[in-house]
Amino acid sequence: MSFNPAVSHYRREHAPNKKYLPSDLNIRIMYDHYCETDPEIKVSYGFYRKLVRELNISFTKLGQEECELCEKFIIHNPRREMIRHRNCKDCKDYEAHHDRYILARQKYENDADNQTQKKNDTDTLIFAVDLEKVIMLPRMEEFKTVMFCPRLIVFNQSFVPIGEKHIHELGLTFAALWHEGLSGRKKEDIVSCFRAFFMQNRDLKHIILWLDNCAAQNKNWTLYSYLIYLVNSTEVNFETITLRYLETGHTFMAADEFHHRVEKSLKTKKRVYDFDDFCNAVSNTGSRTMVKKMEVQDFYDFEDCSSTFKLKNSNPRAYLNNITETNFRRGSNSLFYKSSHGTQEYFCK
Repeated sequence: MSFNPAVSHYRREHAPNKKYLPSDLNIRIMYDHYCETDPEIKVSYGFYRKLVRELNISFTKLGQEECELCEKFIIHNPRREMIRHRNCKDCKDYEAHHDRYILARQKYENDADNQTQKKNDTDTLIFAVDLEKVIMLPRMEEFKTVMFCPRLIVFNQSFVPIGEKHIHELGLTFAALWHEGLSGRKKEDIVSCFRAFFMQNRDLKHIILWLDNCAAQNKNWTLYSYLIYLVNSTEVNFETITLRYLETGHTFMAADEFHHRVEKSLKTKKRVYDFDDFCNAVSNTGSRTMVKKMEVQDFYDFEDCSSTFKLKNSNPRAYLNNITETNFRRGSNSLFYKSSHGTQEYFCK
């Protein structure tokens, strides 16, 4: 606990008590330091690892975590028999999950291919959007005292054009950066980053965003309320804004590749003392990267303007868990949504 593990913005719903250490640490470094600090106490490496597990501290890189539903099915059906012939709820749930992630991945790859080959209109851009895993500053592996001091948590909300890299001339990678001294990672903070991105690309006609299924960040009525306002405002020229969601547990996209480049840039820099150093490291990921250092005035207290009464009485009712795509159109205050990537028809609420 002297290494000050932090709570992750990922998996909080499923693992509220789990804590994570920064990526410049590993359990071997911690064990070696423990042995140097207390040479009189003989503790085996295996026993040390056991105690760390009991404290519920993870060294897993969050961006590489595997799908929990798929793992559950493998445990349930280790021989992976043909599931469609089994009258079993777990097998049916997995089959539905499997179909959803296959459709979502095909849709994503199709969008990436269309953008790579420039089949879309010049006033249409497609981005992958994600909040980077926990980053804590300072980062200086050469100085052990840094490992024990309370660290500043910083955030990177990234908007990355999808497709092959040579098409990035059509759009910049936009990284909204801030730290916990300015604001946190509530849905209002994330929507504020969306606003900063939209203001930067206000002259486009159509924007498509691919996101994961994190309800606290990317799939909530506060974000939808703001997008209905924005697409009908004079602040931007948008005709449509479309959000598309990958299936939970299968959300690898262009934003993850960008976050990998950020991590490499931080390791190349070696010593990252403060927030400005972190911003410089993100800028150094490429000439097509635009860094937005969020200020206090960039964060807004957005409201959830949805009507619980109307939602309960709608038919069919729009459940956030079932939404795979949303569409917001100029001239309409309605939410257009799909419950499957395999259909062209929108529901309207």
